[in-house]
This record gives sequence, C-alpha cells and structure tokens, in this order.
Amino acid sequence: MVALLIDYDSSTSTKYSTEKVAEVKHFASRNSLTMSSGHKVTRFPLHSVSCSASLPSKKYTRAYSRLYKESPWIVDFYASSDKLNNVKALLPYYQHINQMLVNKKYESCNTFLRYVDVGNLSDVLLVGLLRLTYSWAEELSQWDVLFCNCAKEIQHRGKDPQVLLKGLINKNGNPLPI
Repeated sequence: MVALLIDYDSSTSTKYSTEKVAEVKHFASRNSLTMSSGHKVTRFPLHSVSCSASLPSKKYTRAYSRLYKESPWIVDFYASSDKLNNVKALLPYYQHINQMLVNKKYESCNTFLRYVDVGNLSDVLLVGLLRLTYSWAEELSQWDVLFCNCAKEIQHRGKDPQVLLKGLINKNGNPLPI
C-alpha cells in the first residue's frame, strides 16, 4: 500500500490536468518520478493495508520532500497527532524530534514545525511539542510561529494559555501573543 506526495514548483501551474494524473498512474515500481510538467511525485509506504494517509491541499516544498526522505516517521506523526496523548505513544516521536535537535538539523526541524497543524494536535502534544523544542527556540525560526498558533489554539479550546504555557516566552521576550 502506498501514498503519493506531489511536489511542485510554485512557478508552475498548480492545477493537474487529466494527462498529468494519468502520467502519475503509470509509475509503479519507482520511488519517485519527475513528470514532464516539472512536478515530482514521491511514493511512500503505509505500514499496513488498513492504514491511510491524507495530505491536506497545501504546498509541499522541496524541503518537506527532503525531510520525508530523512525522517519518514513524520507521516505517521502528522496522521496520528490528534491521538498522541500519553507517554507511550509520544516517546518515539519525541526521541526523533530530540535527535534532530541534538544533531543540529535545525532546517529539518523548522520544516517539521512548519507543517504541524495545531488544530489536529492532542492537548498533551499541543503543549509538549513546545516544551520539547523550547531549549532550541533561538535556532528554530518556526518556533515562535508554533508558539503563537498553539497559544491561540489552547484559548480556542477553552483553556488558559497563561497557565498551560507558563514559563515559555518567545524570542521577542513576550510571554504570550494574546
């Protein structure tokens, strides 16, 4: 079972014609294909037949494709982030993220954080992801964006971001954006 990730150059049209879809259907055994339009399609395995993956209709950059190739676990993380609410479920992902940071793969971590949809994060992960990455916030340009989005999402869920995010401040020294 495979899913497809379509990477396209933003300078080209983002609409896919029937010919382009047919072109994608013709590659079966290769891991990636660059179509005549310049769009790149990458196959990635799902862990079982019962697994599924859906990719939101947003632009996936070359940086995201590189991140997927070096860290395929991100697909499972994004797909299950709403269910990750205990130590046993979170630990493998926290280890992967921590390893990225320890190895100073800040560009990869920024790409990872850029694609986090805070609306799909469990309550535990909403705060935990910020706390896990806080020590490296100065190195992560996406950290402040995530911080602001998480604070707004916490408030949207009817909880107090002042309490849940206590001790965290963004690079500008502001405790909360709200």
